[in-house]
Amino acid sequence: MIRFSSNTRKVVALAMAVVVLGAMAPRTEASTVYAFSQQKVYNMTLTGTQNPAGLVGAPLNVRTSTAATLNGVGVAFNVPAQDAQQSVLGIAPPPENMSGPNPTGGAGNTTVLIQADGTPAGLANTVTQNLPALGDLNQNSFTRSDVLMRVPPPAAGNLQVDPRWLFQPGFGAGNDTNLSLDSMAEGELTGSAQTGSATSNWTVSGSFVLGAPDAVQLMFNLIDRLVAFNNAQPGEIANADSNLTFSFDVKDNQGNSVFAGAPSYAHLASISFPPAAPTTGLTENDNTAAPVNTIQGVSFVTGVLAPGAYTFSINGKTNVDVSLVPEPASYVMMGLGVVAMGGLRLRRRMQAQRSAAE
Repeated sequence: MIRFSSNTRKVVALAMAVVVLGAMAPRTEASTVYAFSQQKVYNMTLTGTQNPAGLVGAPLNVRTSTAATLNGVGVAFNVPAQDAQQSVLGIAPPPENMSGPNPTGGAGNTTVLIQADGTPAGLANTVTQNLPALGDLNQNSFTRSDVLMRVPPPAAGNLQVDPRWLFQPGFGAGNDTNLSLDSMAEGELTGSAQTGSATSNWTVSGSFVLGAPDAVQLMFNLIDRLVAFNNAQPGEIANADSNLTFSFDVKDNQGNSVFAGAPSYAHLASISFPPAAPTTGLTENDNTAAPVNTIQGVSFVTGVLAPGAYTFSINGKTNVDVSLVPEPASYVMMGLGVVAMGGLRLRRRMQAQRSAAE
């Protein structure tokens, strides 16, 4: 067995203590991760391409929900509703349905749900690096999500919507003509050893009847915004992820999809530790719109469908996940340092006892 001298053991213990205390020393700059996801689909219409009058729609249902978690504690409002209550944890809730100017630029509607911790707008229809920066953030710890149905005004306890809002183009008035769903999720962590998430969902579902063979077209304008930021320090594992999805499907009266490869899209902005230097911030903006009462900026068209009854569903989701935790090796080093310091303290006590006995 190899034995080390007393002085060697002291030096080793002291060195380990110095390493651990150095790792535990407070930094002048706290680590921060931030993510934001926002989706607005508006001016939605669902019509026949060859004979619009041949498609007859029934009242449709709109359901929305929100959820948020922070450090293992969660709050969710999943009761079907047209306008789900905002979910928020960690700070005093900002105003529900908090709206402001569209930060994505470009054409189209200018009012959207906005960030509680606002960041610069960035360029339209592009990905902007190093935006936001640390100075743009309030550096609080919170998560929140919200969904807003703008038209028609939600009726208390009634999920059904007048079919004209979806099946008659240009039925509404102003920028938000026809049906409009706006959703967001946001999360920010500052410090260490924290996790959080936020999610908002919306679904528009209903039925229609075709009196003659026709293809069915879903049209809408679109505003998407994704933001991710991460300035985690060495010795930490962190992630800031924001994403959103959209899907559309049509089924026959037997419940079978008649829309092969039902259209969907997904966007993702994610920054993990270590971020790809020198990038710490990432913002993706998408703004696809056309002038009001014209063909919308996004269009999905089925194949020609036989006459008969059909059901449809349109779904949107925004989500963020944020985490900031020490690297496992840091825990090991801290544990070794504590053991070493405890051993050194015990050795000194035993030496003192022997000296007193002599």
